[in-house]
Amino acid sequence: MIFGHKEAAPMRSAILAAIAAIVMLSAAPCLAVDTDGDGIPDDVEEILGTDPNYPEELHVVFEGERVPEERRDEGYNPGMDILRIDFGHVAEDRYLWRTVFAAEPPIDEMVHHIYVDADADETTGREGRGTEYMLTTAGGQERVTYYLPDGTVSPTPPAVRIAVVDNVLYTSADVDLGRDEDGVRFRMSVLVHSTVAPDEDRPRMSQSTGNFMVEGIPLTDREKILRPADLTENTHVTATFGPDIVRPVLVDDRNVVIRHDELELDGYEVDIQTSRRYAHLVRRNMGATATHTIERPGNYHVGLLMYDDGSDQRIVIHVNDEFAGLAAANQRNRRTWLFWLDEARDLQAGDRITFEAVGPSGKHGIAKVVLMPETPEVREVEYLVEHTNWIAPVNTEGEAWISWTTTWPSDTRFEYGTTTDYGEVFEQDNNMLVHRAHLSGLEPGVTYHGRGVGIAPDGSEYHGPDIAFSAEGITPPPTIEGVHQVPLALRNWHDVDAEAWPVSSGIPFPEGHLQSVDDMRLMLDGDEVLAQFRPLGTWPDGSIKWVLVTIIADVPAGETAQYAIEYGREVDNLLATAAEDTIAREEGDRVILDTGAVRFEVDAHGQLVGPNGPMVTELVETARGEFSSALSNAEVTIEEYGPVRAVVRTIGDLVAEDGSESFCIDQRIEAWRDRPFVRVHHTFINTLPNEVSQTTLDTRAADRFVDIDRISYVVPTDGAAWQAPLRDGDPLTLSTGDSVWQRFHDEFEAAGAEPVQDRIIGGLVAQDGAMAVSVRDFWQQYPKGFEIADNAVRVDLAPDFEAGLYDEFPFEDEGHHLFYYLRDGSYTFTRGMAKTHELMLDFGDEAAQRAETFQRPLLLTADPEWYTDSNVFYNVQPRDEERFAAYEEAIDRNIQNYIARR
Repeated sequence: MIFGHKEAAPMRSAILAAIAAIVMLSAAPCLAVDTDGDGIPDDVEEILGTDPNYPEELHVVFEGERVPEERRDEGYNPGMDILRIDFGHVAEDRYLWRTVFAAEPPIDEMVHHIYVDADADETTGREGRGTEYMLTTAGGQERVTYYLPDGTVSPTPPAVRIAVVDNVLYTSADVDLGRDEDGVRFRMSVLVHSTVAPDEDRPRMSQSTGNFMVEGIPLTDREKILRPADLTENTHVTATFGPDIVRPVLVDDRNVVIRHDELELDGYEVDIQTSRRYAHLVRRNMGATATHTIERPGNYHVGLLMYDDGSDQRIVIHVNDEFAGLAAANQRNRRTWLFWLDEARDLQAGDRITFEAVGPSGKHGIAKVVLMPETPEVREVEYLVEHTNWIAPVNTEGEAWISWTTTWPSDTRFEYGTTTDYGEVFEQDNNMLVHRAHLSGLEPGVTYHGRGVGIAPDGSEYHGPDIAFSAEGITPPPTIEGVHQVPLALRNWHDVDAEAWPVSSGIPFPEGHLQSVDDMRLMLDGDEVLAQFRPLGTWPDGSIKWVLVTIIADVPAGETAQYAIEYGREVDNLLATAAEDTIAREEGDRVILDTGAVRFEVDAHGQLVGPNGPMVTELVETARGEFSSALSNAEVTIEEYGPVRAVVRTIGDLVAEDGSESFCIDQRIEAWRDRPFVRVHHTFINTLPNEVSQTTLDTRAADRFVDIDRISYVVPTDGAAWQAPLRDGDPLTLSTGDSVWQRFHDEFEAAGAEPVQDRIIGGLVAQDGAMAVSVRDFWQQYPKGFEIADNAVRVDLAPDFEAGLYDEFPFEDEGHHLFYYLRDGSYTFTRGMAKTHELMLDFGDEAAQRAETFQRPLLLTADPEWYTDSNVFYNVQPRDEERFAAYEEAIDRNIQNYIARR
């Protein structure tokens, strides 16, 4: 048997045709053609990039040592028993490995790794192994992982090709191996293992050679044979990007646009698990092809639309079985690119255009094929530092905030000093497009110079324009004279009264109107009421632009309370000035929250401690087990305090018993004067470094994902009987040992019972009415769950679920779910991914009523005329109506096409 991946589908067809002709002309059995007699058939040499007219010189570098008794073991599989490994130099940086097995290897059900320590130095490359190249064959597909000297993975690995001939696996790769005066010198090992569950017909087996040196292998001075896939840059192809360029091309009637799902596919599939703007294909094997047969003749530039996802994607374009060009999506700017052949071609009906995926990594996700009589504007990736601005905070000295953008993700770097020689630098490792630097310790009254610095993919720097700035804080203009009003409405849309309910809302103010929140007060029916004011943003002149207003209000069910803000130079906030800020205080390594109705603590682990004990966050990783906030060393900060509300922020990693760390928990805990409850904004974030990521979602991207079995927030209680209100039915009654979870948006399941078509509103209320635990938007954020344990309620923010429940999910109908989030019985989180839940913990009477109000909090809103009459927002530039109409027409046409396909 001969197995391999071709570089070009037309060449494969030609070879097959030639072999068929030989068979027809000969009555004797036909062997594969081997022109140079080196044991490698010519068509396999084409795959591997070796010369069929020159015999390859391969040297034995390893011989298997399996004893005869082992070959009689029940789990023995001769197709994964390595008898010998040969190696040789082909040409320039191309090398060939030959792994000889005891029988034909089950290529689709095995993994074959060649670990290459190219410099024979364990301190460089992959940490702990010294590997520079991992040449992998998995499930019949080849790939390369390329480790840079510092151990990071390169996004542009070299090409690798494989072929199987009977009991031999060939691996060809273009890699940089160490050399000395005797020839090639490096260290390597090979690991082989099965990928399927063992059974009688397919026993599980693995074999490792261990590390060994390869040295003294002679070099050849031949030039390597270039294949289309060996091209690394656009060849006879031009490219551009940007929706302002691409969209007009797609709606131009002169162009022929062929959707991805209208192409003839071989080795490609439609990617139904994508969140990209344009639907597209995904390559399933090397050499996959997508073909279009011309139906509308014309003189066209042949093009394709593809997303540049940061991997090394290359598409060979063939016109009628002839190489026409190569499109390389290697700019790594994560934008959709349009590629086209430089030469326009006179295409006739029946002509075939074939696109072949030959890059070493990535989806090669062709979204559309485009035939264009004329080509669009060419845009190249620019490395620019732009939009540099600065501000010295209001009423400060010695501080400045600098902001800028880079056109390429870059670490934050700002150079500054008293001259254009700079000399000082602000740095952060964060890889962002929008940057901000907080400079302190500057000398007021001195003019400073500075510039933003970007880092290009090759490590070189690019610089922004020099700016001059100072560290003398802006002095805002005084508050305007007189007394002015902002009408406010507070509506209670519930059918229960809102009694002493906390409300926080942002209110805008015109530029130049308000210097300080001391010049404002809140009025109700002509009387001043206690309110807490916090500036949120300022105008360029330093005057206040937004104010957060926090009050405690009474609004009967279904009614609206009419408030008003009075502000002006003659206005004093007497009640807020006289009130004491006693809700939050620090005591050692703890923060005390004493509302007057209930006392809480925030401990050194970042945990809220209520009347019954600490609220503990638990997380179970699929691969590494359980982590908890009880072992965290958190940063605890009082972020806001005043006469009405206090806010405490905590940041800390979840920790296991062995000290290892998992996700970061970022909380904001809000408490209000005289209220028996707190609100917790609970965020978990995958901040794990790549080397501890676990998922098997995609081995090429495994370092970016982590699988989680469960995430819970455990609330200690002193009660055992609870009720969970439903949208339609009677409340569920739960006691110790009971659990319930919302499986889908309209279906929940209690333990041991059949699923029920209904929604859990999100509040869990003690039967005596003295306590409630609520999660806002509970059913909307399914899956969610409650479990009643001994003296505790476990709020399952990510409840455990059985494998298969969401694997056949209709993503085309429920596109708001990430395709990889719920799979195989686990939650999969990419690095940097975060999720926030809002909880209320109530320890007072009539908690059920407040739990209902919590699901849809009250908002204090300004009269609509205030936004228009006071010009609190900048004017918006008029849109280009002609261009917008063309876009709307294209959208309508796409919608109609989609409906027709459905």
